[in-house]
Amino acid sequence: MHYLAHRSRMTVCLIGVVLLTWLSGCYRSWSPDDIEMNDDSETDASGDADSDVDGDSDSDGDGDGDGDGDGDSDADSDADTDADSDGDTDDDETDPLVVTGDWLVRVFADENNLYFIEKRRILKTSWMGQPVTEWHSERLLRCADFNGNILTIADEATMKTLDTDLNLIAENQLLEPCHSCALVSGERFVCAPPNTWERVFYTFDAQSGELLARSDSYTYRGSSFRGQIGVDAIVAVSNLIPSDFHYYRIDPQTNVVRYVNESPYHGGVGATMAFGYIGSPAHSLVTQGGQILKIEGEDCENGAYPSGCFVKNGNLGTLPTDSAVYLAFSDSDQGEIFSLVSTVSYPYGCDAAPCILQLVDLESNDIIEQMEFRVDDEFEYFYLIARPGSGGVLVISSGRSIHSISSNHKPNYSAVYVPSIG
Repeated sequence: MHYLAHRSRMTVCLIGVVLLTWLSGCYRSWSPDDIEMNDDSETDASGDADSDVDGDSDSDGDGDGDGDGDGDSDADSDADTDADSDGDTDDDETDPLVVTGDWLVRVFADENNLYFIEKRRILKTSWMGQPVTEWHSERLLRCADFNGNILTIADEATMKTLDTDLNLIAENQLLEPCHSCALVSGERFVCAPPNTWERVFYTFDAQSGELLARSDSYTYRGSSFRGQIGVDAIVAVSNLIPSDFHYYRIDPQTNVVRYVNESPYHGGVGATMAFGYIGSPAHSLVTQGGQILKIEGEDCENGAYPSGCFVKNGNLGTLPTDSAVYLAFSDSDQGEIFSLVSTVSYPYGCDAAPCILQLVDLESNDIIEQMEFRVDDEFEYFYLIARPGSGGVLVISSGRSIHSISSNHKPNYSAVYVPSIG
């Protein structure tokens, strides 16, 4: 009798174990490693761990905006994104997974999706990090830009244009490798090589790939650059000491990039790529020191002295202490701007002490909301992207600048979507 009872209990236990094992297969707990965006570690001709991308003055800890939070459907995980029964992403999720990867070139966003451009891959995800599609490159990607309709990229030898589903639209051979690039009106693609001596800017038709124009050569007139939002112009930063902002316009008729002038302060205002644009079209920018500069002031013309480009027009003024520094800004077109503040001046980062993520009113310069933001790794470079119409922001932390031509930095990065800082 005792034997039969013992055997029955064993049978029930075995059935229970089998049932639990089957049920556990229906659920899977995702971790950042599940969706890690690492590419294979390959060496380029220089023998480093992979390709470099755009260059800038790394000595000042620069950055501009891009990044994402990632995850998957898991109703029981605070870090994962929930999925409704119809398969749609639940945008009410408050703790998306952190996305990790290597060698970030740029990140772009539209209302619904994010586009992570890495050294050999483009990954399109939802804002909550759910993968949508991806595209792979045979060559190391160097630079990229996005205008909401098309994505144009460049490697060492070619430029390519993709649609938002990452289908190839056009491509052409480059005359020189692209180091920085920008899309301007008329879907024209401007790019330039990394050298700053006798540097030539090339303009392509992004829809056909046709080379439209090449500029005169310029020496020591900036290195890394970004397109000025809503304006046929680019803002470049020199890698000299002291550094300066440099302004170029793209002729709407000839498509030629022409140099205009530089900032008039020559070290009086720190110029780095860690600036954010203000306005759409952008009329001003805010520097890593918090100074607000009007891009085109009076006499912002070629040969004007003193230059009327990048003139002082205020200060953001939201640093909590004298030792605090701005690490990154989002671009702003709604009268508000996100900033990320390091509470320690050196080394920059959000690991030893938490950073402060701020939402600032640009009319009053008052802080609307703020929160602590911390990462677990020793990242030095940070980038922000505001999500249109949502109050959320994407925060990217990187071991290397996306504008650096040096490989002497950690290539890994981490990105997270913060739905609200209120």
